[in-house]
Amino acid sequence: MLYIDYSAKQTFEFCAWAWYERYVNKRQARRREGQRDDALTLGSLVHAGLEDWYRRRVCPEISPEAIAKFDPTPECLGEAKRLLEAYTIYYPNDPYKVLLLEKPLSFDLFPWCRVVAKVDTAVEVEQGMRVPGGLNEEGLELEPGIYSLEHKTKDAEIDRGMYMASWQTNMQADFQMLVMQAKFPERPIRGVIVNVLEKPRPYVPKRTCKNCKIVLEMAAFIATSEGHCCPMCGVEQKLSVSKGPRVERKYECWRFLVTRTSERLERSLNEIRGTATTMSGMISMGMDTASPNRSNCCIPRFKKKCEYFTPHLYNVSTESSDFEDTEDYVGEGMVGWQDD
Repeated sequence: MLYIDYSAKQTFEFCAWAWYERYVNKRQARRREGQRDDALTLGSLVHAGLEDWYRRRVCPEISPEAIAKFDPTPECLGEAKRLLEAYTIYYPNDPYKVLLLEKPLSFDLFPWCRVVAKVDTAVEVEQGMRVPGGLNEEGLELEPGIYSLEHKTKDAEIDRGMYMASWQTNMQADFQMLVMQAKFPERPIRGVIVNVLEKPRPYVPKRTCKNCKIVLEMAAFIATSEGHCCPMCGVEQKLSVSKGPRVERKYECWRFLVTRTSERLERSLNEIRGTATTMSGMISMGMDTASPNRSNCCIPRFKKKCEYFTPHLYNVSTESSDFEDTEDYVGEGMVGWQDD
């Protein structure tokens, strides 16, 4: 049985070889030891807290089990808690009927392939309503039906318009709406409400040179025994050295609605069928029957290098100490599993 979810399709489009290593060979780069503070760890902690929030509707808690599993740094854990606190302040009483929490849903695409999507939260709006939290004062207008809630953490440096536009093109919403149509065939699936938990801009202290009056980042001044030297005019001076912003950094929450027409979903389903068929052929014939996407081996503008860069460059197997076997993908846990 082949399982295809949004992440698998995205990886396949990134590079067929990377997909084969991850989803067929089931290997990933060995994770570094020690506490983590990456975006995946932060998002996982926030998801754990939000699941608790939707179950109990009281101050959300990140369970000790989740903390032990994701092993965050104290700073990462603190940021996750601040994001959760901001969310409950912005949206204390969303009037939804919760249907599912952190639930994988699936349906048969072919006798040998299932489409899978993990739904953070599925809710039902029983009567038309307006909910706060959009990018305008009016909020979001919701029709009766079923919606998926997605919770995403976002850096303030990412343009909001570009972020929203990316949801119109990527297929995460398509996968979620397709599996919910299969789960709730008699009820209208309206779309995906994306709840964005936005981190504040990082604090960058700046100072004005007392001589040339140019404003520079504090780090640009050259420390001396008597104070700091301006790199522009060379004048030495004493500058105040503060350790934090004068104004509290604010965490913001906002959301928007992603919808799909029935025609768009049908096109997406046909696209998924084509991808699944290509995947199946590659599984049958082996990784070497496809070509790697060499443009994505190393992407300087994204400061990103494929985790399989070294073994594929030097024709070395990923069966080495640098890689580990993984079952941490949606397909592995789905074997023998059926929807409730």
